[in-house]
Amino acid sequence: IANPAAIAHNVLIDGDRLLVSHYTEGVYLLDIRNPEQPRVIGSYDTFPGASGGFNGTWGAYIFPASNLVVASDISGGLFVLAYTGS
Repeated sequence: IANPAAIAHNVLIDGDRLLVSHYTEGVYLLDIRNPEQPRVIGSYDTFPGASGGFNGTWGAYIFPASNLVVASDISGGLFVLAYTGS
């Protein structure tokens, strides 16, 4: 989804949306109505440094049936995000 060298983890599904933490690549929200072709509908990178390794977003949570996402960054703290797309 993000940089192929990045580590994807802590995947959550909320209806037709999939939320993925990517350490140094941030948080990705995907539309999975067609699971064979997931589509990125939003992302936010919490880590300004170089890609790779175990820095950045280590966990994210989307509140069910809402557009509110919280992401925890290892060195940057808690981020509260709102998905504003369609």
